[in-house]
Amino acid sequence: MVEQPGLTVSAAPASDSRSHVPALDGVRGLAALLVMIFHFGRAEVPGSGAAAIGFFAQFGWGGVDLFFVLSGFLICGILLDTRDRPAFLRTFYARRTLRIFPLYFAFLAAYIFVIAPRLPGGASDIEARQRWLWLYVGNFDVAAHGWYSGTGSHANHLWSLAIEEQFYLLAPFAVLLLSRRGLARLAVVCALGALALRVALAHTGFPGRWGYVLTFTRVDALCLGALLALAARRGDLLQRLVPIARVVAPLSAVFVVAFALISGNFDSESWRTLQIGLPVLTLGFAALLVLAVASGEGSWIRGTFESRALRFLGVYSYSLYIWHPLVGALVRRTGLRQASIVGPLGSTGAVLVTLAVKIAVATLVAIVSYRVIEQPFLQLKNRLRAAAWRTVGVSSTAVSDA
Repeated sequence: MVEQPGLTVSAAPASDSRSHVPALDGVRGLAALLVMIFHFGRAEVPGSGAAAIGFFAQFGWGGVDLFFVLSGFLICGILLDTRDRPAFLRTFYARRTLRIFPLYFAFLAAYIFVIAPRLPGGASDIEARQRWLWLYVGNFDVAAHGWYSGTGSHANHLWSLAIEEQFYLLAPFAVLLLSRRGLARLAVVCALGALALRVALAHTGFPGRWGYVLTFTRVDALCLGALLALAARRGDLLQRLVPIARVVAPLSAVFVVAFALISGNFDSESWRTLQIGLPVLTLGFAALLVLAVASGEGSWIRGTFESRALRFLGVYSYSLYIWHPLVGALVRRTGLRQASIVGPLGSTGAVLVTLAVKIAVATLVAIVSYRVIEQPFLQLKNRLRAAAWRTVGVSSTAVSDA
């Protein structure tokens, strides 16, 4: 969920050509939108309309899974295309650092030391447990000690960034040490292993949050993305997956909704959901990514992901993800709650208005955050890339960007 807006990937095998795929910005935008709908669209007032919106909003946590599939696809693709370049590891880690760390650490510093102490209840347990977040292992902290409470709850979403950072740390070594066939085998083993581990944990009494936040239990989505990156570099294999994806994507959606209706919910910490619903959802998102990348020009689904609205959200998706829980809480503190406007608007209107306002405010904050924090470091990252390749006599346009 932290790749650079306007990412370029090569859809051809190990090519030096840069092929921008605008639809990937739209995929990223959809993922961010789903997560915001999950946090902002829950029904807090009675009424059938509000209940219907709340029912569909509960699927929004799956947006994180879409981020994981996309990250596996993009990062594995970048690593495959650049692993034979000079200073492969140093370049990759330097660029990841400039892309990810500034905003993440700026948020932590602002939230823990400035914002949280001034909110009702003070810094709460976030201050005592902050070292886990600074070290990018907050997901293990949540698994071991539970979710942050009080004002600290506005940092609970950082667990997913910890998983991605751990993936970024290890993936380059796998790409360096293994052949493409070996990488494919490793990805399959890890994906199946994650599902098997969720099943095992479900039957040994561990809380459901273990299956939700641990790297070992969520790596299947990243691995599916990596497999798609490998497929994109094997001739027209990704294009040949399009007919399958056209069947898998809608079937996955129908299954997930039916599963939620039968189960009564699509709870992210329910072992039933993590064993049955999540694997199907992940396959559906992988199929959606195939359709976004490999569908022919003019297809409606590719056109949807290339729409200005989704691509706009995609540009600011990292800042949106970082700031939106805190923004939602601050909007509530202004008095804009579903219960306060349900009278004139009705339950459906109350949910939709609060949802729209929170998304709008979060987007404004994200735009400022992107321009003030992210953009300067992105420009520095690009200058460092260009300088690095000039020193070895290679055009910077020969390197996939991310």
